[in-house]
Amino acid sequence: MRIIVFLIILYSFEALAAEFPAGWRLPTEKELAGEPSRNESPSKYSRLDSDLNNDGKVDHAYLLKSTQYPGEGLFVKLSTPTGYEWQMLDRVEWGAEYADTPLIMRIDLATP
Repeated sequence: MRIIVFLIILYSFEALAAEFPAGWRLPTEKELAGEPSRNESPSKYSRLDSDLNNDGKVDHAYLLKSTQYPGEGLFVKLSTPTGYEWQMLDRVEWGAEYADTPLIMRIDLATP
């Protein structure tokens, strides 16, 4: 029984890791802690879940860190008629001298 539970947990972690586009990952708590004002948001302004294309399905926006270079990107997992697809909306490359820079972009929902 313990082995089955362990395997389920292991596969859950793999599923989480595979959720994002290749070369991108979630920011760490340390990377989100660079600005105290991030604490004003439950997601620390790094994630948003909303129907962004008005099709009745929830879309997901994330600020992600690159695993290939010092930088960050704004990605949306947008619903389509056949499922979901990732779209990169913006990215910032800081350069090697700024490898430990906290996130500079934010995500929030503006009311029209």
